Amino acid sequence: MKDQAPYRNRSRGRSDTSGSRNRRRTTPERVERPKWLQKSPKEIDLVFFDLETTGGNPSNSKIIEIAAIKYSRGQEIARFETLVNPKRRIPRVVQEITNISQDMVKAAPTIEEVIDDFVDFLGDSVLVAHGALNDYSFVKQSCHEYVNRPFTNYYLCTHLIVSNLLPDLPSKTLSGTARHFGSEVEDAHRAMVDAEMTRDVLMGLVRFGRSHGVHSTEDFLKIQGDNETLRRLGPGLSGEEIETVPPSPGVFYFFNSQGEINFLSASPNLRRSFSQITALSEERELNRLVVDLSDYKFQRHNHFLGALLAEGKELSKFDLALDPRQLEGRSKGFVQILLPQDLLGFITDNPENSGLDVFGDRGRVSETVREFETLYSEKQLPPAPDPEGRETYAQTQADLEEFINSGAGRHRRGPIRKTRIAYPSRARGKFSLAREEQVSKSLQCGKLSRGVGWVFGPYEQPKLVQKEFEKLAEILPFHDERLGFNRRLLFLRLFIGHVYGRLGDEINALERQKRTTRYFLNLSYRRTLNDTLNRLHMLGKLELPVGRDYLPQSGLAIVSNTDAKELDIAVVVRNRIREVIRLPIEDSDKIQSKRFFTRLFCKHNDELTHDSFPLLFTDEVCADLELFHHWKKFRSLEGDWVYFEDLAPLYDLGVI
Repeated sequence: MKDQAPYRNRSRGRSDTSGSRNRRRTTPERVERPKWLQKSPKEIDLVFFDLETTGGNPSNSKIIEIAAIKYSRGQEIARFETLVNPKRRIPRVVQEITNISQDMVKAAPTIEEVIDDFVDFLGDSVLVAHGALNDYSFVKQSCHEYVNRPFTNYYLCTHLIVSNLLPDLPSKTLSGTARHFGSEVEDAHRAMVDAEMTRDVLMGLVRFGRSHGVHSTEDFLKIQGDNETLRRLGPGLSGEEIETVPPSPGVFYFFNSQGEINFLSASPNLRRSFSQITALSEERELNRLVVDLSDYKFQRHNHFLGALLAEGKELSKFDLALDPRQLEGRSKGFVQILLPQDLLGFITDNPENSGLDVFGDRGRVSETVREFETLYSEKQLPPAPDPEGRETYAQTQADLEEFINSGAGRHRRGPIRKTRIAYPSRARGKFSLAREEQVSKSLQCGKLSRGVGWVFGPYEQPKLVQKEFEKLAEILPFHDERLGFNRRLLFLRLFIGHVYGRLGDEINALERQKRTTRYFLNLSYRRTLNDTLNRLHMLGKLELPVGRDYLPQSGLAIVSNTDAKELDIAVVVRNRIREVIRLPIEDSDKIQSKRFFTRLFCKHNDELTHDSFPLLFTDEVCADLELFHHWKKFRSLEGDWVYFEDLAPLYDLGVI
């Protein structure tokens, strides 16, 4: 079955031109694919085949049996079957599995004598086998050695198709899959019997696919999804088509062969992103998407920040198997400190004793000493919860939102539309963004997770930084369930205070306690104070990167909207964009106005005042944190970032 002339893409790439100009588009030819790929497997020439071999590697193993059944338009037309003399000893384990003995192959022809006839039998048919990649490699190797012609037949692997189309099937072996589709199973591991079972499995898959939107041979090849097949099919969009995409910021959408949106992403340069994402790579899941492309559209934006904000709204509508935030590693380099569930439960039950503003109010040294004395008074500390009763500390969403009084936990999500990557099972790959709530791991590096706590970074050398944070957690083990809650709380406050660089005054205040009467008269207090001070002095040996770039940031992202001659000003509070306002360029001096600047931030005064208070990490909060840092990383000359601290003298609640 030879490749035929290419067909044209009947659907045009679309551009959403709302608020922006659109380039004139043409409809170039798609990547060349044979027309017969659009037919059902039952309508094309197929050869169901199986090999028995002395081992699994074609470079040092030999074929001992070949069996094949040729079908044309759903009807059997011929069979090919022969034993093959491997000219070597057949391993005992292979003899036991296949029931093929050394005596049986002694008088059989060699592969050199039969391979030419077998390749003639195959012709241009599509080959079908269970575990086709291995059997195909043996035939290809024999052709290379003994036949002076290339071996380039397409192949269908029923094992890969079953694994992707029916991922929950208990047994995906040939016999197990054949039983699932009602086939009789006997004398397995003889080539002809296995070829017949492979036929029954594929016919069962065709019946199953018909009711699940999988019809054509191309559909089954995409479901199969091995890199060799994807390379043969090639990208769904041509290079000529990509050249029509503008090099401006925007959001692009990719449609699969079913007409569904299966990928969308913001880009600072649409044309460059198209070139990168429509070329085959080493990532199989990404290649599946590229090969299954049938159409696209894009929406231009005046700047990358606007594109990212639009992307966030669009992602809330879809459940994509490939999430651009994970694909681009937007969580890379973050360090997340999450409150252990039992400690969180104690805090919510005893909010007056938590002290979890973590030195957010500057100059609280006297209160810190008072709290230290309270924590280490001789009263009985509450015991740690029984491991079997931790459900009593489980917090509802309402409890957490009340605890974190920042008003976090907003949800914009509407109806979710699911899409797939070329196969209905939608088995999630490593590029899907599945945020799981952490209940046991207090120090998290990499992908942001749900929970309550703090986030720092991103850091350029996350593995080294992670080791430093682990050392810090060893010195101040707030996660250690063997300690009392009050002691763990103090360790936690000192831990966060150290990362924020706010321990200097606290250490001095605690040092002064060594001159008090209580220090000399109370042995327990003296031991506790000395132990804490020794731990704090050990912190000086750590090499954590410091600076405001690694802490939650507040300020203004100011981006020029040249088309409208306006400034887009994003108000950022603790790494989250809270609102975007537009200001005519001629009114840009307003940013220096106390009244204007204060009005931008006054509604977030509590968070600005207690900037080290823990966060409630919902899916939305995690996405917002990633969005802001992703913009800062790629903003280039797009706009300016101004820290709140640099304009803090303008912040005066008295003027409003």
